[in-house]
Order: sequence, then structure tokens, then C-alpha cells
Amino acid sequence: MEFIPYKANECFEHLYYQIPMELFFNKSYKDKLNSYSKILYGFLLNRLTLSKKNNWFDEEGVFQLESSGMKSFMK
Repeated sequence: MEFIPYKANECFEHLYYQIPMELFFNKSYKDKLNSYSKILYGFLLNRLTLSKKNNWFDEEGVFQLESSGMKSFMK
């Protein structure tokens, strides 16, 4: 397989979900959460960016998740 490097105009074409490494290495989580749970956590963490952008937080400053699109994650 031939390696094809990215070009300058292609470097932001792909978006990624972030999943905290702690979920894979911390004993409190690594053996208690399955892979699907860790991926779902990444999806929810990504949704917090939307909450931050729209200032969806309560009186105590805790961000709220908008859940209308969450049903598609749960299928």
C-alpha cells in the first residue's frame, strides 16, 4: 500500500471525537466501561461544545446537554 501524504488544503477535512485516555487506563473505568460506553462518552463530550457555544448552562455554571439528537446515538 502506497503512503499518500496530506496536502495543506486537506488537513482539516476530517473531524474527530475526543475520548479521554483516562477511560482506557484508569482502573476505575477501564474494566468497568465497555467500548460502546467510552465512545458514547466521546459523543456526549462533543455535544458539550454545542452547549458552550449556545451558553446552555444553569445558574451554577453547569453545562446542559441538548438531547434532541441523542436518540440517533442510542440506536
